[in-house]
Amino acid sequence: MNPKTLFSFHLAFLIGFFRLVAVGAAQVEQPPLKHDVAVTMKLIQVYVSDKNGRPVRDLDSPEFEVISNGRPQRIVAFERHVLPAEEAGETEAVEIESLIMSRKFFFLFDFAFNDVGGIAMSKKTALDFLDTHALPADEIGILSYSVEKGLTLHEYLTSDRGKIREIVRDLGTGVGLGRAGTFWDELTAEKTAKLDRGASAALAAAARQEFKRAAQAQYQMEILKFSSSLKDFAAGLRYMPGIKHVVLFSKGPPDFLMYQRADQIAPEANRMNLNASDGLNLRLRYESMIRELASSNSPVIAVNVEGLASRVRDMDFEELSRSARPSSQSSSGTALNLVERNMVGDSALIEMARLSGGKYFGGMNDVQKISREIQDLTGTFYVLGFIVPEKWDGKFEKIEVKVKRRGCEVHSQKGYYNRKPFAKLSALEKHLHLVDLALSEKPLFSDPLRFSMSAAAQPSPGGENDLALAAALPILRLRRASGLNRLEAFLLLFDQEKNLAGLNRLELDAAKTSDEAVFCGSFSGVPAGRFECRIVVRNIETGDGAVATSAVDIPRRGEPGFKLFPPLLLAPLEKPRPVFGALPDFHGFDSARFAPLTGEIPQGTKILSVLLPCSFHQYEGGDIVFRAQAVDLASGGRTWLPLSASAYRQIDAVSYLVDLETGGLSAGTYTLYFFAEDPGKRYPSSFVRAPLIIEPADPEP
Repeated sequence: MNPKTLFSFHLAFLIGFFRLVAVGAAQVEQPPLKHDVAVTMKLIQVYVSDKNGRPVRDLDSPEFEVISNGRPQRIVAFERHVLPAEEAGETEAVEIESLIMSRKFFFLFDFAFNDVGGIAMSKKTALDFLDTHALPADEIGILSYSVEKGLTLHEYLTSDRGKIREIVRDLGTGVGLGRAGTFWDELTAEKTAKLDRGASAALAAAARQEFKRAAQAQYQMEILKFSSSLKDFAAGLRYMPGIKHVVLFSKGPPDFLMYQRADQIAPEANRMNLNASDGLNLRLRYESMIRELASSNSPVIAVNVEGLASRVRDMDFEELSRSARPSSQSSSGTALNLVERNMVGDSALIEMARLSGGKYFGGMNDVQKISREIQDLTGTFYVLGFIVPEKWDGKFEKIEVKVKRRGCEVHSQKGYYNRKPFAKLSALEKHLHLVDLALSEKPLFSDPLRFSMSAAAQPSPGGENDLALAAALPILRLRRASGLNRLEAFLLLFDQEKNLAGLNRLELDAAKTSDEAVFCGSFSGVPAGRFECRIVVRNIETGDGAVATSAVDIPRRGEPGFKLFPPLLLAPLEKPRPVFGALPDFHGFDSARFAPLTGEIPQGTKILSVLLPCSFHQYEGGDIVFRAQAVDLASGGRTWLPLSASAYRQIDAVSYLVDLETGGLSAGTYTLYFFAEDPGKRYPSSFVRAPLIIEPADPEP
């Protein structure tokens, strides 16, 4: 197992496994309302600027008007996010707790219509924004588009800036570029050069034209794929509340593919005819994608990185094929010739920003200025909440936001999509729903049930380890009276850097089980370290979900002595309980007598059995001695617990079945500590801990 494995998705098969602190002042008139079957609260983000384009920072709730489908709406929740104005060249941010909504960004790195220099500058710009302008509450996701992999999600929305920075820093260039970054070389340069050396000038000219046509056809297909992938992704964002800023780092598809060539239309003006079309309707499909982004409230901030690598001008075809696609100006600042003009993609990027309601950044090499302007553009906004009837028709509801104060210009989302039944979602929308459910601490698409789980580990030969997960799934709450009983369960394992280190999936038939069933899962070959384990369960037909999380520390072996491993708490089987999945072969675990403990124990339970794995390496001491202590998390009180232990030996390890006397513990939440000591004191002691909840005893009748 590679604990550094990043779990990304491709839109062809998007299972890419897959907080709010505001700056300035927040004012809340009423806390967010709980959704019910009759009504729901819609939250919208609003940006307001003055006539000079500067953000207006001091508006209050009564100054806003919200009109939905022609009807005025009463604003029941209001929040102001304000970036302080710069003074003396510095911006000091005051952090306060926010209650409703933060900024959301998707950084999209285009590897297909780009070059090595452009990608390097893209990463530099993104890192500058992260280091100097990103706010603690900002949620950022990372996407890339490449020829080989299509649209890939490297990280879902997260406020972990360190994680985002690591992903941006490590984004590859050669692998990510694929054929697109060296496309002209592959299709033209090498073959044309060979022909020129031994063929007539006429044959060479014919070959050049053929390679040009092949190159154009390949680029056209890439534009179709890019437009289709991004349109599907935008559709999946429809039901995510608020504005999602898509920051696209690209050079853009070459203008000559969606617009007629400059020298064919207006050579004397050296400009593009933006009304031209093509046989594949590339422009119509491209703009359809942009409108989908706009309707899903995902404006595009298009950063044109054209020309930030080598700049070229006045080339013939062979020279052009060996170089980066040129910039809109030469290194000397003069206008491009017609060959260069047809290869740039600024028109496509300008249209994407314009039609989506975003902004275009081009013709500048100042990384700090770009990131600062993105901050100015997105940093000051308002959140308005209003109540509407709950609808499940998937229709688009128009919104108009007005400000009563004169001289203000409003920029807000144009509307929102009503939710639709889960069964009617597209495959991509369902996958995004799953990513959100699995990875978000506060999922945006739904409010999942929470349940408890336990995690235990034992050493296995070869220096690796087996990890066991157990839980009582909330089956009854995930089932529907209509008989929709198909469930899917995902077991996820994250390492200390929050990379996905393991994933298992299985399907369950909820009709054949109940809340008394025990769900078990496992990972093998797990290295030492701290891991976060997560179980995600979703009704395949309704989308209802549930999530459980637990942390586990697996000790490192190799030093002489012994190491205790995370224990498995056991519940006696008074009657058979159905088991889904399987535990690894834990030595000493008798499935006829026990099941993993998946919840509380009642007050007065006399004996709690615990399976305690232990590894040995070059140990020459006597039989180790165990002690156990229960710490009451409410009072801090500590209680030593009598115990007895029996050993089950295996190679280089022993599993101990420990019986704890817990009858004297009061109801409450505890941490159990298990200590192992060498009676001769030659080797260091070892300890592990596990949570325990004791529920009050039923009152006497």
